[in-house]
Amino acid sequence: MKKFKVPFRGKYLAATSAGKEGNDGIIFIHGNSMSSKIWRKQFEGAALERYRLIAFDLPGHGDSDNLESYGLPVLAESLTKVLKHFSPKRFVMVGNSLGGNLALQASTVASGCKGIMLVDSPVLGKPPALENALIPNPYIGMLFAREIDRANLDKIPGIVFHNLKDTPDFVIPDYVRADGLNRQMVMESVNTSDYNDENEILKAHPYPVAIVSGKEEKLINNAYFDTLDVANLWGGKTILIENAAHCPQWENAEAFNGLLHEFCSDTLKP
Repeated sequence: MKKFKVPFRGKYLAATSAGKEGNDGIIFIHGNSMSSKIWRKQFEGAALERYRLIAFDLPGHGDSDNLESYGLPVLAESLTKVLKHFSPKRFVMVGNSLGGNLALQASTVASGCKGIMLVDSPVLGKPPALENALIPNPYIGMLFAREIDRANLDKIPGIVFHNLKDTPDFVIPDYVRADGLNRQMVMESVNTSDYNDENEILKAHPYPVAIVSGKEEKLINNAYFDTLDVANLWGGKTILIENAAHCPQWENAEAFNGLLHEFCSDTLKP
């Protein structure tokens, strides 16, 4: 794997790439208050070795620099900057949680994109209808709060993972490292509808969109995905991955990588 620094708004984004330059690409986008480490098992798995794998830390996350201002448009812009930096001719975008929203936000200007896989992503229409998309949880507010509730930090893994014994050791440090201003401003973007209507994007998207979720999801109501109008829904239905919650790419990487390989084989045909 090679590490890169991608210039963005006078700062830098930390990115990682593996695979031969010139191969069809897979762009991985992590979720709120996490980092690109959550895609480690995709980089290590043999199922995806024929592709050029690219992951990066969103601004204010992981090894990327903090910014003075955030919001959904800024985060989507960071994704388009990474795409421009690596310039894969053909690729798919795979976004987990907030990362899936950013893939949709960037899709209208992402030349070369042949498909999107949304992984446990609460699609945002206008209005956002989060009351239908989210499962009530007493600690969910921590994901959108600027200040860190240190007394309840140990609750973060339980929001995201099904099998707490398999929780990666970087989850809480990633949350603590993430810029709280980003959490606050992402929610402000949602509350003010400062984003492109993702329902309309899905209705018009020309390439396949896969909707994938952990069967034991604790944050997103899986029934919500069935209400979406997707013009080109890959597989014809929401795909639930067994023994996984909000991050099936980590909790059941074998099943996830096999599914992603199948998706890429369909969408990136010669």
